[in-house]
Amino acid sequence: MKKLVLSALAIVCALLIGCAGPAAPAAVTPPLPTPEPVLGIHVTQTNAPLRVSGSETAAVLKTLPADTPVSVLSVSNGMAHAKTETGLFGYTAYSCLVPSSVPFNETPVERVLGAHTAVGPLNAPVYNAPENGLLVWTLIPGDQVTVKKYKNELAFIVIGDSDVEGWVNAACLYPGTVEQETGEIFTIVDTGTPVLRKTPSRSGEEICTLASGDIVEVLGYHGPFARVRVQDQVGYLLSGILTKPLPAFSVVKPTDLYTYTQMLSDIDALCERFPDTARSVSIGQSVLGRELPVLILGDESAQTHFLICAGTHGREHMTPLLVMAQADALLSAGVPENTCYHIVPMLNPDGVSIAQGLEMTEDLQAIYQSDLKQRRTKDDETTYFSLFKANAAGVDLNRNFDAGFGNGQLRDRPSYAVYPGKHPADQPESKALVVYTEQRPYKAVLTYHSTGSLLYWAYEHKGKLYTESEALTQLLHGQTRYLLEPPSGGSGGYKDYVMEKLGIPAVTIEVGTRMCPLPAEEFVDIYLRNQNILPSLAGLN
Repeated sequence: MKKLVLSALAIVCALLIGCAGPAAPAAVTPPLPTPEPVLGIHVTQTNAPLRVSGSETAAVLKTLPADTPVSVLSVSNGMAHAKTETGLFGYTAYSCLVPSSVPFNETPVERVLGAHTAVGPLNAPVYNAPENGLLVWTLIPGDQVTVKKYKNELAFIVIGDSDVEGWVNAACLYPGTVEQETGEIFTIVDTGTPVLRKTPSRSGEEICTLASGDIVEVLGYHGPFARVRVQDQVGYLLSGILTKPLPAFSVVKPTDLYTYTQMLSDIDALCERFPDTARSVSIGQSVLGRELPVLILGDESAQTHFLICAGTHGREHMTPLLVMAQADALLSAGVPENTCYHIVPMLNPDGVSIAQGLEMTEDLQAIYQSDLKQRRTKDDETTYFSLFKANAAGVDLNRNFDAGFGNGQLRDRPSYAVYPGKHPADQPESKALVVYTEQRPYKAVLTYHSTGSLLYWAYEHKGKLYTESEALTQLLHGQTRYLLEPPSGGSGGYKDYVMEKLGIPAVTIEVGTRMCPLPAEEFVDIYLRNQNILPSLAGLN
């Protein structure tokens, strides 16, 4: 206030001097700084549309009249995430609000059953029990739910047209249906006869059949399914059969078979193109002598580090392509400050080369003959090796870590899958990853697999690790809308080792909607639903 008064006096004096004598050079008054957004109680200046998301074109939940008090929770890109005194969450332009001392007298949310719309906050947790429940879903603004009953401040809901149900804070919901007005446009690329269904299930009731080349509008996702609008019909399709142009990458080129050789070339090219923020190191060698590179993004002296691993199973060779594309995009956009990412794009290069038909040895032939004799396969040799998960020694690397080692339905000799080895980390690939993982206290660890559009997030843990894992899972679920899997006992998996032995939050992300090896057209859906995961990790508290 003092600065404003002084500025006004200076202007008056300048005018008087100008009238009394020769003209003086005009003083340049610096513009007043834009005030920082204030959180807390505000009042609307004019009629303010309250929208389901932070986009200025998002559907309007309600128009708030002038002088309506709201509580501002956060402000981003000029949009305020606000809550009304009746418990309604939404987004409105911050310019429509002024900070105020008007009392905010909250009244209970109206308890009605039936159709509701989720209105915030982002990734509101849904639990399978009203107390001490397990996270089963998170809601984002605009999600459609059905309220079945209430208990205190909680609502028991069914998510959309699915069979997912659970308990959520009733203040996150608004009675009525707010249909998303617009979505993104995709084209069907499946060569078969895609079926539009009423529910996100392969056995859901059929609405109609579609064809390759048909245009659909994607309204949202539920696990492996996209909720789409086709003319006047709304239903569910497998999201992996939908395509649209991808953003251009500076180096990485999506391809049907992303090979070990191409990955090495792309790593070198990224390090050359971004010398200040990218470098690579080798953490060891595979059974057949291939180097195991780690691509490091950002400043290694940063306080926060994340580790992302892919290519653990040979036939899942779309996951190395995914993490390399993520790295390319992150480097092009700029690595977040004080954050460092360690990406192991292909833990099992021998297995990938085997599954791609680029590697064959006498030992592998012997493993195939053994599986035939043990009736573990009836496939011909070409099909058998295209489904190969193990490393070149016939060990399933995701059964070879020290967490529940030897548990589950396993095999007692080398095979294309689920043979755990003789001892934890007795394979050069898994041992190298263990040594590298134990070098620093990572904020979180992600491991990419396929398929199913699932998140495996919980293990036999409680307390701080559970809370941190839940926060990580909410973030990933909000980005991908992949289904959340309940906790299960470990069976030598890397995620379980990281959590049990090192106490680090970790999630296994299963990408894709069809059987492995995934068809090339799946990459569009996989990338688009995972493209923002790396930068969003930097926002974890």
